[in-house]
Amino acid sequence: MAITRIVYFCKHGKNKPGTITVTLELGESTDFIRHIPAIICSNCCEEYLDEQITDEILALVLIQD
Repeated sequence: MAITRIVYFCKHGKNKPGTITVTLELGESTDFIRHIPAIICSNCCEEYLDEQITDEILALVLIQD
């Protein structure tokens, strides 16, 4: 995952690889995508997705729409 190690939000933590759950709310429907690779700040838990992962999530939204 090609994400910089700089923590943008709090500037105090270190970014570490992990996984997150993304919630998609489309109209009356709510879907969850689990185990998405991300970089997570050790201090504030801010989550960063790389461009490829973001594109894949957006593609799922377009398929469901």
